[in-house]
Amino acid sequence: MNKWIYLAMAYLGSTRAQSKLGQYYLDKSDRNTALKWLNCAAEKMDAASIVALGYCHYLDDDIENALRYYKQAELLENAEASYYMGVLYFSGEGVPENHEKAFSYYQLSAARGFPEAMHMLAWCCERGVGTEKDIPRAMELWNKASAHGVKEAKEALQKYQNVIIEE
Repeated sequence: MNKWIYLAMAYLGSTRAQSKLGQYYLDKSDRNTALKWLNCAAEKMDAASIVALGYCHYLDDDIENALRYYKQAELLENAEASYYMGVLYFSGEGVPENHEKAFSYYQLSAARGFPEAMHMLAWCCERGVGTEKDIPRAMELWNKASAHGVKEAKEALQKYQNVIIEE
């Protein structure tokens, strides 16, 4: 990333450049600068920036504001926001614990292509958490998540392959 080009574009009002700079500065641990650019992009309804702001609040244990940002981005049909809504409902952070609702958010996120949600859906299907127990569906979802590089999904598949080989 050429920071200077993105800075010029961001100052000219490019939402994409503002969002990219926000992510860049988060990665560089310059939180104040990151928040400045993420807020600029979020004001223009950039879903990725809204999710990033939610995640910043989550890391600060400000679950109420994290939830507010995730809900806003979820209304923009952002897959990552749907995933994080599922995480909050699964754990009961800031909302009543509700595994069925978490499962629904994971389904939405997975349908939008978010691999980590596919993994969590598989985990729920394997154990019957928030849904009926369904090992074949879990395997199918882990295959999809694994194909997208989710390490935990690959490990889960290997666990089942080892069980089949041992039998």
